[in-house]
Amino acid sequence: MVLQFILHSPLESKASARQRWGPVLKELFIQKNLQICDAGSFAEKENLEKTLGSTPDKPLAIILVMASGGTERFAQTAAKHTQCPVLLICDDRKNSLAASIETHAAIKKLQPVKLIYIKDWEKARVEAISFLQAVKALQQINKARIGLIGDPSPWLLSSDGLDGFGRFDTPLVKIPIAELLEGYKTIKEADTTKTIDEIRKAYGKVSVSEKSLADSIKAFLAIKKIIKKYGLSGVSIKCFDLLEHGFTACMAMSYLNDEKITAGCEGDLHAVFSMLVGQHLSGGPVWMANPSSIDQQENTLILAHCTISSSMLESLRQATLTTHMESGLSTAISGPLKKKEVTVFRTGGKFEEICAIKGRIIQTNMNDPQLCRTQVLIKSESPVNEWLKQTPGNHQVLVYGDISPMLKSFCQFSGIKYTEPG
Repeated sequence: MVLQFILHSPLESKASARQRWGPVLKELFIQKNLQICDAGSFAEKENLEKTLGSTPDKPLAIILVMASGGTERFAQTAAKHTQCPVLLICDDRKNSLAASIETHAAIKKLQPVKLIYIKDWEKARVEAISFLQAVKALQQINKARIGLIGDPSPWLLSSDGLDGFGRFDTPLVKIPIAELLEGYKTIKEADTTKTIDEIRKAYGKVSVSEKSLADSIKAFLAIKKIIKKYGLSGVSIKCFDLLEHGFTACMAMSYLNDEKITAGCEGDLHAVFSMLVGQHLSGGPVWMANPSSIDQQENTLILAHCTISSSMLESLRQATLTTHMESGLSTAISGPLKKKEVTVFRTGGKFEEICAIKGRIIQTNMNDPQLCRTQVLIKSESPVNEWLKQTPGNHQVLVYGDISPMLKSFCQFSGIKYTEPG
């Protein structure tokens, strides 16, 4: 729940303040499903305190509309009482801006606060929506449960010493890889037949055996059982440990992400956490991938991996089911992504930073046999040579669209550093 308060001077009537700000707020929060609760208009501290005291639950955030000067104490009272992120909204009338600057300077010492000045409507709308999406995502992420099946892969140096997600409350549940293997053995061939038929109808080309498809579906169903058993929101798997048993989790990862269950591979905690952030901020699917090459002259970057969510592909009819690149085993997806704007980012260190770049996919489905199966070429807005130096680790997360405003707000409310090279 997000509570909205209109704060105004006693020299102005409640009706006048609401008449001035009602259309402004309607225009600002034009996006639906934001779940904003109008708490009322206030020109007296006593009435405000009474309303705050009768609020049963701590709000996710509060919106303080600074309708005029003389409202600084009201705003400070609301912020202190709720102890949550604060969005201050002001304009160029009745000393609204002056009161907001004074309030912002005081509140920012104690809790996250964002100040929006209504002048450029499009910019203000983006900032307001970004604020609400970020606080909602932060709540969901802190409530999520991530399962680590096996350990981080030995080549993931950035995962050394990690036993959780830093300052975030997200629990980490450690599960032996043996539990996945035991679950895999319990899945019957009959449980895979219907899904195999659906796959063969959906994909343009299937270049793997019936057994490879069945093994991939068994892995997916076994992981789903683990997710249900431990109440998980997402998983990361030390997937290369599965190779000696003749299969991988590539297709399983794709299926899980299609179902909006965050799923990353190689036991990379930074990657799976970044995927979780990307999913909750964007509301759409995300992709974990390796940076495979850069071109400083063209300012481009190639990302590749074998676990793309099918819901991110431009067309399943143009996609191929082939083998995992390194091992030549099991089932992996090679398919075209959409040629559109993207954000590429990841967390780093002890989850105290995010480094992000924006760009556009300009080529895809290149079918380079030396790279993981799904491949995209991205034209970056940031200099790729600077990104190469500043990104805090290998695996990157790709999200459709520009989510950088939401990422910045998320970092601000989380107390972590945001970096965009350039």
